[in-house]
Amino acid sequence: VWGVSPKQFSLFHEWYFNAKPNLMANNILKYQRIDPQLRERLRARWNHPIVWPVALVFGLFIIGVIPAVVSYRAKLKAKGLK
Repeated sequence: VWGVSPKQFSLFHEWYFNAKPNLMANNILKYQRIDPQLRERLRARWNHPIVWPVALVFGLFIIGVIPAVVSYRAKLKAKGLK
């Protein structure tokens, strides 16, 4: 039964118009339409930058470098170079 009547499901954004896929024709690109103002408005609302992972990695890097600097300075002090 499923081989005789194939089903195809697609999801589209609300700014993407005239998108009606079918299994017979693949030449529907020239009929598709995009609303650029709506797309830009929705994209700005959806894509907020997430900066906390960058701050976390930077903080972990700094925390990891501090013991190395302290150890290096202690070795220099022990050798009498500084």
